[in-house]
Amino acid sequence: MDKSYVYEIAGHLIEIVWKLPDGQNWQLPGFAPFLSENMSEKLSVAVSDCKAKMHPEAKLVTINIVFLDKATEDAAQKNEERTISTFEMETGVCELRKRDNSYKFLIFTTDGKLSIKLEMETGRRVMSCLCALYEKPAKPGNTTDTAKSANGSNPTLGSNPVNGSNPANRIMAPDPNHLRFALWIAVGFAGIPELTAAVHSSVIIYENQAVLFLGESGTGKSTHTRLWLENVPGTRLLNDDSPLLRLHKREDLQERDCNSPGQYEREQDVKPDKEHNHNNNHNNNHNNDHDHDHDHENTLYIYGSPWSGKGKVYRNENYPVAAIVRLQQAPFNRATRLNVLQGFAALYPSFPPAYLKDENLHEKICTIISGILKTIPVYRLECLPKPSAVQLIYRNVFGNKKSGLEFEIGDALSDNKTKGKK
Repeated sequence: MDKSYVYEIAGHLIEIVWKLPDGQNWQLPGFAPFLSENMSEKLSVAVSDCKAKMHPEAKLVTINIVFLDKATEDAAQKNEERTISTFEMETGVCELRKRDNSYKFLIFTTDGKLSIKLEMETGRRVMSCLCALYEKPAKPGNTTDTAKSANGSNPTLGSNPVNGSNPANRIMAPDPNHLRFALWIAVGFAGIPELTAAVHSSVIIYENQAVLFLGESGTGKSTHTRLWLENVPGTRLLNDDSPLLRLHKREDLQERDCNSPGQYEREQDVKPDKEHNHNNNHNNNHNNDHDHDHDHENTLYIYGSPWSGKGKVYRNENYPVAAIVRLQQAPFNRATRLNVLQGFAALYPSFPPAYLKDENLHEKICTIISGILKTIPVYRLECLPKPSAVQLIYRNVFGNKKSGLEFEIGDALSDNKTKGKK
């Protein structure tokens, strides 16, 4: 029997329908906080300043999880397709292929067997995710797997007996890591045309505003965000790997707030200070016309997602973006506000690489980047892994409206020694 779950991810409704042969279905790790159990009731709620008649938001995409009965790709069919991207993941090899408006995303195991085949088509809101099934041991005496997910919940993997010989301790399941990644690809494919995209970053929340830290693996994103959490009271981590950026058109924001009244109320608690002073000795030509999203046609929001890194942070929350910062290791601290060309170069590598190689999706991603650059400031922070780096970028993004933050005096002095060295 088919089982359907609807999730609200980046303000979009995503339906996942399980169509596996033995009725298997479960909550993947990280997805539980995004489950929309009362979708119809939720969409009918309106806060006081919203229109009384709200049309339910259409689903962004429906993803059918079905059985893959053939663990190889048809060679003849492959010859008719163009390979857009091939890359490795920890437990396999991935390929993105295209023929006309049809796309395939494939994941092969390390021994070359096909594990996942995701079929997508431009403009179509239904996808098929074909999964190879593997035997997975369950607890003795149970027909379900109750291993804890990454967010601490107990998702249930239901299964009818696979065969008559050993029904109680065997179930059939897709590779969960492969399936989660395929769903990330699916949401990206459907979301990018709607100005919604994953960005490789670590995100902190401070006074109901978000700051995104970008950088290649190993450049210190985790270290820098940890320094914020330790040194700036009230800071929280939203996501440490793959949050979702969404560029909202101004006229769409009222509907977004109506459909998410809890978020609307939270945003009213702390209003951003629109008059703060951005001090930067290396960028005295600071333009205030880019400081605040209210001055522009679009507004940029960052959303938590079911895809996190080592921190396993899965928060179904969203916040306006105050700034984006690309980190760069250096023997000194220096913050530089980037111009449009520099900002584009800083943002571009953090979007999904496979989709940057497709001409249609590449164009949409560039539209998102252009909207970001018109909406919020982008900085480069050359820095030491010390609290003084946090102090410097804090003052650039939020100004001096807060006092009494405890930073190491010795580290702060190192900033003065490097002033003027560029």
